[in-house]
Amino acid sequence: MTPDRVSAVLGFAAALFASLALSCGRRSPAPEPVPVGQVNCARCSMVISREAQSAQWVVPGEETRFYDDIGCLATDSSQEATGGARFVQADGGWRAAEAVFYARPPGESTPMGYGVVAFQSREQAAARDQRGTARTWGDLVAELAAERPGTGARPD
Repeated sequence: MTPDRVSAVLGFAAALFASLALSCGRRSPAPEPVPVGQVNCARCSMVISREAQSAQWVVPGEETRFYDDIGCLATDSSQEATGGARFVQADGGWRAAEAVFYARPPGESTPMGYGVVAFQSREQAAARDQRGTARTWGDLVAELAAERPGTGARPD
């Protein structure tokens, strides 16, 4: 084998190895389409009947958990132990749960009654909220936990 041929083979092998290494690397979790009417909420077990107001928790290498209501995701304590990425519907698209703001507009109807809606901007959320308050993800989780500790349900 000529030195040029050896160099070409080694170059090809190096490129192949690099592409394999990159493809096996960790990718950031990404939201998935919700199989509407075919999957139950991971928190309350209700069939998810619409993608609007739904949420999901994605952990690489695990099955995606889908939620029928943002409040169900916010009250699912199992997500904290395992990690992963949370996504919610905000302004017609999937957004990272920690990157948006939340409101509880008066009279808002959501599948499990939490009444939580996600917005891309703090201003939008505050303008729609019944108290004029925009919540971060951490604020929302704490608020829902305080309403009915242990159940995740809104108070009666």
